[in-house]
Amino acid sequence: MYRDGVRKSIWQEEIKRISSEADDKQLFDVVIVGGGITGVSTALKLQENGKNCILL
Repeated sequence: MYRDGVRKSIWQEEIKRISSEADDKQLFDVVIVGGGITGVSTALKLQENGKNCILL
């Protein structure tokens, strides 16, 4: 992490790009917070059963 205020780390630049590409008008049936084994498994099962979910 740079603390001089001029340079930014890679993740700071990447998150801006991803955020600006996100469609803020999407609707989801389920929001899952956490991308560990439980969160990923839950998202997979829900999508296999027709739910529109987002994994954060």
